[in-house]
Parts: sequence; structure tokens; C-alpha cells
Amino acid sequence: MDCVNGSISSSEVSASPRKAKELIKTLPGSDSSKTINVAVSSRALFDLEEENDLFVKKGLEDYIALQVRREDDMLKPGSAFPFIKIWKLREKDPKEQEIFSIVLMSHNNARVGIRLQKSIDHNGLMIPRMALTGGTSPVKYLEAFNITLFLTSYEEEVADAIQQGSVKFQNF
Repeated sequence: MDCVNGSISSSEVSASPRKAKELIKTLPGSDSSKTINVAVSSRALFDLEEENDLFVKKGLEDYIALQVRREDDMLKPGSAFPFIKIWKLREKDPKEQEIFSIVLMSHNNARVGIRLQKSIDHNGLMIPRMALTGGTSPVKYLEAFNITLFLTSYEEEVADAIQQGSVKFQNF
């Protein structure tokens, strides 16, 4: 797992959610009694249907190559984009920035993360943390990030997250 912007590098975090949880405790938004932590998947935040179709048909290498070629092309909004965009209003009251925290959680790896980060920055979204799991399901990291709400386009992840039992879910 790579954690971008949250000061945890892939060398510090193995694929173990337990290890991730220990390191994440030191980041802002780690106290779930004071912060509502929202995780949003990259496919819910951005329209990645064309890219996902390529991944399904041609595989990971072609998918990564496409994302790298298009890293300067901004991604179009996905189904959860308006919900996340409105949270930009938190800028108006610094106290509210501590109440809500958004984490982008994605199956992607760091090479694809560049395009995601550029699109986040281009749209002025306040997403201070990004967890890129390199192909594994981000569901096992929800507890480590103290996620309260998980927005995803993957129905199977919704089912897995409900079975895990630690967060509320919405399928976008």
C-alpha cells in the first residue's frame, strides 16, 4: 500500500492492515471520536469506466500504460464527485477541516496515482490522504483509517465492508 500526502510511504507500510493502522494513528483525522473519515474509491470519484474496461479486456500492463500516457489529461467527475466537491466548503471554517477528512482509497498503484492526484488538484478537492493498495481490495484498510463512510462503485466491496462491520456504506 502507498499512502500519498499522509506522510506514510510504501516502504513504511507493508500489505498488512495492522501495521497500517499503527502508522495511521499518527495522522490527522485518526481520532474517530472527533473526525468523520470518508473513503471514496477512485472509480466513484472519477469516471474511469473506459479505463476499467481496458483493464478487464487487456490487463494491468495496458491499463497502467494508458494511465501514464494520459497523466496530464484530467479525469471527468464520477458519481461521488459532487458529494466530495461540496466538502470543499470546509475551507471557509478551519475548525470544520478537523471534523471531516476524506481519503481516496484505490486498487491502483503509485504510477496511476499521479493522474489521480493531478485530477484532484485540478478540481481543488480537499483530499489530504490517498491509499493506493496496488491491486488488493482497500476494504481491509477501512478500519486502519477509521473510516466512517465508504463510497465505492464496487458492489462486492460494499458487501465485504458490510461483513467487516466497521463502517457505514453507500454504493455509488
